[in-house]
Amino acid sequence: MTLSSKIPAFTSTDDVQAWMARRIKETYKTKRNLLCSDEYREAFPRIDAVFRQAQDEYTSRMAREGTRALAEAGLAVGDRVAYGLVGPFFNIEVLRGKIVSRKGVPYVALDQAHNGKKSVRWHKGWTAEILPLGNPR
Repeated sequence: MTLSSKIPAFTSTDDVQAWMARRIKETYKTKRNLLCSDEYREAFPRIDAVFRQAQDEYTSRMAREGTRALAEAGLAVGDRVAYGLVGPFFNIEVLRGKIVSRKGVPYVALDQAHNGKKSVRWHKGWTAEILPLGNPR
């Protein structure tokens, strides 16, 4: 009996996690020992396929929901937006940027990095940036 005959056909990420937990408990005692085993090496292509499919489904769902929410807010990719962050001493820091699309999911490319990030996911709190007269961007 080969190892591949003992590896089940996974249908979801929950199946993979349950199988891993069971194998750790029955044989390997630690996750590290399982991940270093020949059994996991043979199972990895199946595990990877399941997780890639789940990730693709999640990304497409986020793209649909994000695009719909963006349209409901009256915004589109390429629009300039602003968001006011209230600090611990009730000071307001205004973040500004431009809406971009990554795999269909709306993000905001920030004008200036914030906490080391150059872009963040768009959400309904971002509003169209209203520029003062005589200050075009």
